[in-house]
Amino acid sequence: MAANKTHVDSVVAERRLRPIYDWLDNGNYKKAIQEADKVLKKQPDFLCAKVLRALAFLRNGKEDTCDSILESVRSEVPVDEPTLQAMTIAYREMHRFQNICSIYANAVQKEPNSEDLLTHLFMAYVRVGDFKKQQQTAMALYKIRNKNPYYFWGVMSVVMQTREVPENMARSVVLPLAERMVVKMIEQGKVEAEQEVQLYLMILEMQDKIKEALDVLNGPLGEKIVSNLGLVHTKKAALLARLDRWKEAHMMYKKLLREDLDRWNYYQEYFKTSMKLWNKVESERMSEAEQSREQTDKLWHIPDVCPKEIAEFLQLLADINLEQGSKMFRAPFLAKLELFRIMTEKDLNPEELLGDVMELINDYFVPFGSKPCCFSDLQIYLPLVPSLRASELMNKLSLSYDLTENQLPENKYQMQRHINLTKIRRSLGLHENLSSEDKISLVKELLRRYDHGASIDQVANPTDFPIHDAYVLIASHILHEMSINEQKEDKLVEAAAILEHALNHSPSNFHFKLLLLKIYSMIGAGNAAQSTYELLDIKHMQLDSLGWLHCAHLSSTGLVSLASAHCEAALKFFSANYSDSLDHLTYSYKYGSFLKISEFVEFRDRLHNSHHYTRCSVERMLSELLMPSTHEQALEAIGRMDITPSDDNIAWEKLRDNRDLDVIISFDPKKKHLTPEQMEQTFLREVEVIKLRRLQLRCLAAAFDLLKPASGDANGSCDDLLPRLISELSVMNLPTFPAPTTELNYPIKSRTDFIHGSRHLPAFVRALQLAYQLSELRRDPQGNDAAALNSMTKVTEEISQVCNEAEESLDNDHSLLMRRSALEAATNSFETLSFLALLCGVYKNLVWPAAAGPSKKGKKKKEATDQPQPKLIESLTKLAKHLNDCCSRLLESVGRWEARVALVDKLNEHLCKWSLDEAEESDQGGDEQNKRRDQMVVAVVAKLRHSYMTSAKELQNLLSHRCKHFEAYIS
Repeated sequence: MAANKTHVDSVVAERRLRPIYDWLDNGNYKKAIQEADKVLKKQPDFLCAKVLRALAFLRNGKEDTCDSILESVRSEVPVDEPTLQAMTIAYREMHRFQNICSIYANAVQKEPNSEDLLTHLFMAYVRVGDFKKQQQTAMALYKIRNKNPYYFWGVMSVVMQTREVPENMARSVVLPLAERMVVKMIEQGKVEAEQEVQLYLMILEMQDKIKEALDVLNGPLGEKIVSNLGLVHTKKAALLARLDRWKEAHMMYKKLLREDLDRWNYYQEYFKTSMKLWNKVESERMSEAEQSREQTDKLWHIPDVCPKEIAEFLQLLADINLEQGSKMFRAPFLAKLELFRIMTEKDLNPEELLGDVMELINDYFVPFGSKPCCFSDLQIYLPLVPSLRASELMNKLSLSYDLTENQLPENKYQMQRHINLTKIRRSLGLHENLSSEDKISLVKELLRRYDHGASIDQVANPTDFPIHDAYVLIASHILHEMSINEQKEDKLVEAAAILEHALNHSPSNFHFKLLLLKIYSMIGAGNAAQSTYELLDIKHMQLDSLGWLHCAHLSSTGLVSLASAHCEAALKFFSANYSDSLDHLTYSYKYGSFLKISEFVEFRDRLHNSHHYTRCSVERMLSELLMPSTHEQALEAIGRMDITPSDDNIAWEKLRDNRDLDVIISFDPKKKHLTPEQMEQTFLREVEVIKLRRLQLRCLAAAFDLLKPASGDANGSCDDLLPRLISELSVMNLPTFPAPTTELNYPIKSRTDFIHGSRHLPAFVRALQLAYQLSELRRDPQGNDAAALNSMTKVTEEISQVCNEAEESLDNDHSLLMRRSALEAATNSFETLSFLALLCGVYKNLVWPAAAGPSKKGKKKKEATDQPQPKLIESLTKLAKHLNDCCSRLLESVGRWEARVALVDKLNEHLCKWSLDEAEESDQGGDEQNKRRDQMVVAVVAKLRHSYMTSAKELQNLLSHRCKHFEAYIS
């Protein structure tokens, strides 16, 4: 009877709650609240209805109401699953994961033998990363339900505790405990699943017990790994290598190569083990075995311990590969080139064993030259060709191209072979020595071939890249390089024009979009860059790995609000990723994917410590401080920020560089590519830039803290904070940014690079010093105000220089290549003026209370203290007026610059004339091609003009608001 009653109650409860769930799912939260109120009117103690009502309030923007309801429900310690699940949803949306642990821990205390409650409690601890309590909960689960997964949840929880303890403790205490727990199950014969064996192997490897791990793979437990037998063999070979049993590892990789000739990672490990065996005397190998190498079959069973023997084995693989006929693999050809590279690095004589490197490259190119992968396969080996023989190599490779140099291809295979030849020619550096005229001729030829390619390369799927797109990429790379080397803006616009045209025919080609984004960012066309960025449809992880391409440079073009929106979008991704990664962890435990757990935790930490995440956080807060137009709004903005001036809570040493610095495809010679040292150099500079911006933010927050009432000693330490921060800011020194380069992936200078070394920081520092000096006068009205008056004079001088520099940059902007610098100067000046506007509010509130004079009790003192105050107030008013004048002058300069943007029309005429001049000497087809190029140029020039106009209007709008801000302090 009791069971029937419980079932009936459950059905009734579900029927009553269904309308609330429906309204919540439909997004009508007011209706959900009304339905919940109806249910609670009939059943006031219905906890699940209360929680759903709280959830509706939360989604309706009333978090405080939701919080109070949830607290009242939590105090009643619910144990029913619907209530707990609803509370979990609410707490997750509020990002209060610890509260989820609390409600399930309380429920477990009521019902300690509930498997469901303990399981939910375990997953709650997984979300907060409490590994110790995970272990305790998992073992409690195993105690009441003798199931292997629960036990190994506990083992994995022990393993995860190694992330929280010193390495020596992890090796001496934590990992041995995890090993003993697994050994206990092995001895009892309870290890059943493949994942459990893999976890045991992971524990042994973490302790460097490689021999024991190898024994496991070779023993009965290894037979349980059945999902990927190839992985088992690879794992055995890797373990043998870690044990320095190079011969056995080497022979295993030879066996693996016999089974799969085209697995490149097998070749890499084969070379590694061969080099380790080189010059070692193997006692097992007798002289008879040496002589038996002439028998082909024996080569599989004898280790290759010197380059000669390696070359013999590679030739055996090549012979087997040739028997495949038209189905030949690429790896055997590339393996010879890899051996050539290794021997070259070791200062050996590879030609003696392998022959001429050009012959090896040609041997590969003949069968695979018509494949898209050809260039990427050969690119790493092209530096092996001496520069003096580069032309000779091209002549040799061209022999496999059965058309004359100027003859157009008849099919896409011929076209792909010609494209690969062109890429190789560029990678060998043969384009570098061409004259400007020859480079322009080459661009024309590439565009001619691109137009022809459209007739023979019909792509059915719009998401596929046509083969002939490569011609446009190479042509745009040449023009980009010419524009930088020769400082010619017309070449850059031509590059953008042909890319825009090609993008219309191949809308999915992200290579075009990335290069366009780079070009528009270089010339300060923020709106044009934004439209291109939107075409890329960057999302998820790409917001971190590719965000540096656009987000860091958008504010340089004056589009401050758009830059702020980008930072906010990136921050939303990082926040969502944290929640998503928690789900990945719970699923990994649920399905026993123990090897993935550490990967997910590492992935989460990598994103959490991303320098781009930190940069977006800082820039977002700084941009919020650029928007207030009153002191009250500034106070409100500062109050919303999670920042403590005295605490720099960023773990700078843990910041990770997640930038993809190879995302823009390049066919340039290796010497032009970014080196690891350059990548590290640019990252360290990025970190220093973020430190500078963060310090500026902390200084502003500390200045606003000066307005807080004094409170004894604690305030005394706070009073010393701003001088300390000013001192840090004064000595900040960014590493020198390297000179511009034609390398496509080299980061563009950010706006902060232009702030540093200019008068912006000195002006900001002087303004901060003034705030501190005024706070000192506030505490001691009888103090000398000479220092404050002097600082006001210095601030006036510094800000005048800042604005003069910006006006000069705007007035002297006569080239597209200078446009970005002009916009940056204006944006930086606006930012500095905005910071000073914020500080003017601080100045006024520090001085005005003192201006009212002391209370009646200090009548005698009033006469002594009133005298300097009018002078101070008068000087502050003059400072505000001067700042307003500077802002007005800058506003006028931006207006003049906006009017001159029409000069782009002259640039348009120049570019069109250049194209038309060529057309006069062309045939009808060339005429038509140049007309299309003229139209492309016109479209790009119009796009640039619109972009610059948009930037100018936003800057004018921002400066106008800033003038009104200053005017409030003048009256």
